[in-house]
Amino acid sequence: MGLTRKNLINDFLVIYAFSLPISRTAVSMLGMLIPLLWLCRKGIGADVRLLKKSPTFLALLGIAGFHLLSFLWTRDLTFGLSNSKTFFYWCLIPVIATRCSREDLEELSRAFIAGVTYSAAITYCIMAGLFTYRDSTPLYPSPFMSYIEFSFFLALAGLILIHQGLTLGKDLKSSRGLLKLGQIFFIVILLFSINGRSGQIGFIAGLLTLMLVHFRSGLKTFMLACGAIGMILVIAFQANPLFHQRVITTYNEISKIRHAEYDSSLGMRIGAWRVGLAMISERPLLGSGIGDALQDFQDTIKTMPRYQASAWFPHMHNQYIQTAVQVGLVGLLLCLVFFRLFLTMPLPDPATRVLRTTFVTLFLFACLGEPLWIKQLSNGLFTLFTGIYLSYSLQPTPGASTGAPKGPQHPRAYQPEAVA
Repeated sequence: MGLTRKNLINDFLVIYAFSLPISRTAVSMLGMLIPLLWLCRKGIGADVRLLKKSPTFLALLGIAGFHLLSFLWTRDLTFGLSNSKTFFYWCLIPVIATRCSREDLEELSRAFIAGVTYSAAITYCIMAGLFTYRDSTPLYPSPFMSYIEFSFFLALAGLILIHQGLTLGKDLKSSRGLLKLGQIFFIVILLFSINGRSGQIGFIAGLLTLMLVHFRSGLKTFMLACGAIGMILVIAFQANPLFHQRVITTYNEISKIRHAEYDSSLGMRIGAWRVGLAMISERPLLGSGIGDALQDFQDTIKTMPRYQASAWFPHMHNQYIQTAVQVGLVGLLLCLVFFRLFLTMPLPDPATRVLRTTFVTLFLFACLGEPLWIKQLSNGLFTLFTGIYLSYSLQPTPGASTGAPKGPQHPRAYQPEAVA
């Protein structure tokens, strides 16, 4: 079988998914190469027509377009261009959405899990003092990214694996099931062994959502889910010294905030949020623009001396406040519209719908403590799974009539493609 551009694109996508938890260089290079291959292929018009019929994709374009439109009221164009890198990574979303079959999408998910597992194994070795890698230490052992981003990766991988374990049912006692169970413990234990409260909070919210949606909502399910989450937290608190210390530290930081002291990790975040809210009140509709948010933050915090400890922050440590500061409440509303459409777009089977809802819950909660869209790898992870679920929504439903299509049809369903 000859080489096809379709196969080349899909092979590069698999490498991209595996590289996300491992290599910033590979993510950057593939983030440029894959969209170029997609744009240079024959039949691009069919892909574009398909995407135009997706309200979810159009809403995503609206978010990117409105951010770029804010250059009209941005003074610092150079910094604005730097901040626009977020939307460069989103160029992969239409590629994944239109070029991947169901089998390809499953392979992308497996590649991501494999990459996270590899990164987790390296992290365990660093924690054990077996070797060092760059600036990582046993206290901050994440080798390839910040611990905040890494906790997001671990949380998503853990939730996917837990869902796979739930779908095994009685087969969980088989060798395959025991291997899956071991992988779950391998990932989740590490999640609660490193710093990264955003990912941990997102994981708890995602796990609650996963169990409620998978077993269907009800009081009994809710109680069982809360019990399972409580058990995880109690075990982590009792058995993991780092998590135990992190909980105690958080409690002490909350006490300091109650006494108007904002010099702790959590206190500085609260301070940045309050400065951001003050900025939003000054420019509520359109914000400061994509290039001026940081400078306006520095100017505003000078008038709020109580929060001076946060003056060195490069962002608001909250995606929602960050978005509203940059592009106002109009931009934030566009984001909420996108997630509403993303949560309601049709998907082919219950398992995919469960994982889609779990992914959105995790992302939305993790964004409370970190602006994940402005960080390369976490934004790349958003890109990967947004493309995956958008692709599922665009593909024909299994078992549907093979007659003439009445709605948007996924090109991979009927259009093989060879290199020209």
